[in-house]
Amino acid sequence: MAFGGNTPYIPPESPMLKQSSQEVPLEEITSEKIQGIINEMMELALEERAKERMVGLAAPQIGVPLQIILVDMKISPERLDFSHPPEVFINPKIVWKSDEMEEFREGCFSTGSLAGMVPRHKAIHIEAYTPNAEKVKLELEGYTARILQHEVDHLNGLRFPDRIINFENLHWVEADEIEEYRANFENWPKKCSKEEWLSFIRAY
Repeated sequence: MAFGGNTPYIPPESPMLKQSSQEVPLEEITSEKIQGIINEMMELALEERAKERMVGLAAPQIGVPLQIILVDMKISPERLDFSHPPEVFINPKIVWKSDEMEEFREGCFSTGSLAGMVPRHKAIHIEAYTPNAEKVKLELEGYTARILQHEVDHLNGLRFPDRIINFENLHWVEADEIEEYRANFENWPKKCSKEEWLSFIRAY
């Protein structure tokens, strides 16, 4: 569903989630159109964070094929504090990745009832623009680096199951099982096979 509809997220089967997003022209970053998109994304994020959900959001997830993401720059798995707003990054580029990788659990509004253990680079360097069209360069590591990599993947038509190597680590998790999953994800019995995931994304 397009951005601004009754349901904020486009469905997991939407072709847009498999497509690359367009860069925002620098001269348009401060335009009313782009600022309006950012404001709506932020409103949605704050609504979700009031429910103690959402650590990141990419514009394609809500039907806007532009390179705009929101990222919680302060949260960690051990400190789930949703009292602060996420930060906005436009045209983000990962310009360096560490060789060292880490696996940790991820979920996503754009994969339905799936969660899993995803390998990511432990540290990254990024370049991006703020909503004021100012260029920023950041060095990130750990959970924050993971969130940003997840959101940048959305801009390139990728979702976290596309990064999973061992499909024993991709799991079906219903909404009412999330807390239980967080405590027991390493031994979760409900597996999603590679064939099931590939069948799902090839169907559209």
